Amino acid sequence: MVDRLRSPANTADQATNIDQAWPQIGQGVTLGGVTREGFQGGMTTLQTAEENLASAEAVLTDARNQRKAARHELWELVKRVRSGAKAQFGDDSNEYELVGGTRLSERK
Repeated sequence: MVDRLRSPANTADQATNIDQAWPQIGQGVTLGGVTREGFQGGMTTLQTAEENLASAEAVLTDARNQRKAARHELWELVKRVRSGAKAQFGDDSNEYELVGGTRLSERK
């Protein structure tokens, strides 16, 4: 997906600098049709969006860690089942092959 809404990565820093300079220009001054309150509202909107994104990234990281742990646990079970089939039926058996093992007679 192409991001057509481009803006500098340091937009929030630039906005902070402008917000700090605004009172020196004049409290009630409107610049480019924007009041200081409206400008600060835009800053708050960005901050909220960044906080929401950080929260979502934390949730995603947790979900990925849970998936990784579940995959590892399942892999351990897969190995145990294959080892069990090999031990119970032999390493050249159809049963061992059915659970994903390579039969001894088919190995190089």
